[in-house]
Amino acid sequence: MNSTGQAAMVDAIIFMILLTLASGIVLTAGNRIPGDDSSYQYSEDFADTVLSLDIEIFNNTRPLGNVLCDMTMLEISGASLDNGSWEGKVTDAGNALIRSGMGWAIESRTGESDAVIFVSPNVDGSDLMPDDVYASQRIYSYGGEAIRITVFTWVI
Repeated sequence: MNSTGQAAMVDAIIFMILLTLASGIVLTAGNRIPGDDSSYQYSEDFADTVLSLDIEIFNNTRPLGNVLCDMTMLEISGASLDNGSWEGKVTDAGNALIRSGMGWAIESRTGESDAVIFVSPNVDGSDLMPDDVYASQRIYSYGGEAIRITVFTWVI
């Protein structure tokens, strides 16, 4: 075999290696895993949108974040609440906005207290959520209290 034949063989081997690498990159780029930056950004965007969504409660239309603050303060005060009506509206709002194949929950608490308000169509409590969740927190100063609202999203 002369040097021209050897050069052609080396070129063919290098071409095959590059083709294999390029194929691997193309195949893995299309199969993004749920831990990427876009899932985190989606969680942030979902939290911003759902907490600013206006819902009607007690003949008054307010952003959902403020309604959760109201409900948290009423719960802390010991007032009896008709949870079904406003929780149903929160659930309807979240379900209308969430992407197909994703789950969500909203938790509201003051300070380091136990969760006072927890709403989710997917799980019954924060201890029952999947291990791999994205959380977006907002702090509201409300009636002298700092109310922390956390919006969770995850892939079902």
